[in-house]
Amino acid sequence: MKKSLLIIFISMFTLVMGAHSLQAQEDNESVKELHLGFTFGPHALTTFQGEQPFTIGTPLYLGPTFIKDAWGLSPFYNFGGNSAGMFLTYQAIDELGLYLVWDQSVNSKNGIYGLGLTTPLYKSYVVGFVEFGGYYGDAKGPELLTGLYLTFGKRVKKW
Repeated sequence: MKKSLLIIFISMFTLVMGAHSLQAQEDNESVKELHLGFTFGPHALTTFQGEQPFTIGTPLYLGPTFIKDAWGLSPFYNFGGNSAGMFLTYQAIDELGLYLVWDQSVNSKNGIYGLGLTTPLYKSYVVGFVEFGGYYGDAKGPELLTGLYLTFGKRVKKW
């Protein structure tokens, strides 16, 4: 089941990216930006096991974000999980974004991976998300998250 879910969501990611790139676009100059700041990500998580169906998480991420047109790359440090990782984001349309995430614990061999869908709830500062993914290392298994990403940052450079 885990492999089929992963294949379905990777296919969705590929289809949305392909559909967006096939749309007729004006020849606009490429936009590049560098942002620095924090992202707070309160969420509800289920691993589809145990008595309590959902647990609450409150990670706080610190890191830069490099944006080029519809793509974003965000290496981060997660204070709550004492982990480091990276988000790769793609803004397919104004109402739909996609991301891949990888996160590795600093003091164990555990980590997470996931594919998420986002939608803006308040400008670009608050987005809602649903993420499908899993854990690797000692604690293996699938997971489903839903929550918010609240971004607090500053654009450092635009070129």
